[in-house]
Amino acid sequence: MFLNPPKYDLQNRVRVVQLPLSGCPVFRPDRLESGSINIPGNAVPLFQRCGKGAIMKDLTELQDCLRERRPVPWEQLPDFALYMDQVLSYMERQVLRFDGDDGLTAAMVNNYTKSGLAPRAEGKKYSREHLAYFTVICVLKRVMSTRDMDLLIREELQGDRTAEDGYAAFCASLDKALNITAGELEERTGGSLADDAIHFALLSYAAGVASSHCVAMLRNQKEPEPKGKPKKDKEHD
Repeated sequence: MFLNPPKYDLQNRVRVVQLPLSGCPVFRPDRLESGSINIPGNAVPLFQRCGKGAIMKDLTELQDCLRERRPVPWEQLPDFALYMDQVLSYMERQVLRFDGDDGLTAAMVNNYTKSGLAPRAEGKKYSREHLAYFTVICVLKRVMSTRDMDLLIREELQGDRTAEDGYAAFCASLDKALNITAGELEERTGGSLADDAIHFALLSYAAGVASSHCVAMLRNQKEPEPKGKPKKDKEHD
C-alpha cells in the first residue's frame, strides 16, 4: 500500500521525493538537493488548490497504510544468519517508515551493538534476534531517548521473558496503536487539516506524558536513587 504525497505544480519546479522501499512515498522539502531546483517563495501545494477530493484520497490511503503495514512476526523473521548488507536490505522492508526518514544504516547498527542496546554480531553475522532488536529500536528511537530505550529493551527483550515473547508484545502494542490512530483519522476525515494535526499532536503529547511517567517509575524500581549519606553520630565527650 502506497501513500500518495501531495502533488506540487510542475510550473513551480518543486520536487516530490518518492521512497518505494518504505511503502509510503513522502514529500520532503527539507531533503531537496542544493542547487538542483528553484522553489519560489509563493509555491503552493496543489492539494491546497484542488479541493477536498485529493485530500480525502490521501487521508484514505494513509488510513490503509496505518492498518495494513506491520513488521513481520517472530516466526517469519529469517531463521538463518545474515551479513550486514543483508540486514540493511531486510530492514528496509521490515521497518515502518511513514515520513521518509533515512532508515537503518551500518553505522547505526554498529553503534547500537557497541553501546549494548542490541547484542553484538556473531562473527559479523546477525540472527533473527538481532532483527527483532533493530525493529524495536527503529520505532522507539522516534519517540524516546536512547537512555529510556535501553531501560525498556533490557526489560522487554533481556529480562525474564525471551526475546521472542518481548518482540511479540511489542508487535501487539504497535498493531493496537496504529489501528487506534487509523480509526481516529477515519472519524475526523472531512474536517480541517489544521484541527486534525493539532488533535494528533495532542494525542502524541498525552501518550508521551504517560510513557515518560511509566519509564520514570520503572527506573526507580530498577535504579533506586542513592540515599543521602548517613549522618555521623556525634561523639560524646
